[in-house]
Amino acid sequence: MAEAAFGETYKAADRAAEPAAPPPGVIPAEHIRLVRESYSHIRPASDLVAELFFRRLTAIAPDLKFMLARDMDEQRRQLLNALSLAVASLGRFDRIAPALKLLGAKYRGMGIAEIHYGAVGEALL
Repeated sequence: MAEAAFGETYKAADRAAEPAAPPPGVIPAEHIRLVRESYSHIRPASDLVAELFFRRLTAIAPDLKFMLARDMDEQRRQLLNALSLAVASLGRFDRIAPALKLLGAKYRGMGIAEIHYGAVGEALL
């Protein structure tokens, strides 16, 4: 019985040593650091990253090829700008929310639907 009590005390002490989880919607500082560090490694190859993203996106969701019929140089530029903004704004979503709403409205007007967001996320990863 004493062993069980010791085990429970040990588990409680172990849990107390763990950092508290951030509130929902808050990105932990360590995650922000890791994303920024990762992004700094791929940034020198940004043209290749954009090319691979669009290739992967059309493989996952061929119905989005219509969106890519425009000037691909402009598409790449927009993607890379959006990625840079997202990485720079990690942890400050409130500052970019208005721009994201405008971007969403633009893409809705182009025929992009919420169902496509998963494919975009998968292509990014």
